[in-house]
Amino acid sequence: MAKRISYYDVAWDRRRAQGVVRLTFDDRSQTELRALSGEELGLICSLLRLEKPIAYDETEGTFSTDTSLLGD
Repeated sequence: MAKRISYYDVAWDRRRAQGVVRLTFDDRSQTELRALSGEELGLICSLLRLEKPIAYDETEGTFSTDTSLLGD
């Protein structure tokens, strides 16, 4: 089930050329997306910055701006 993202943190390791995004959801649970390429990290950061609201489904590994998927 998709959960609405409240906020996020981003890190980039230049030596390994890998990124990490930590998502915090409305219920204060968290998940980390690790070993992201620069391209993937850039895309995810753009989505998080520009789209509101946005949700993430941990099971499917998908982001969505469709609030009907949140089950509110």
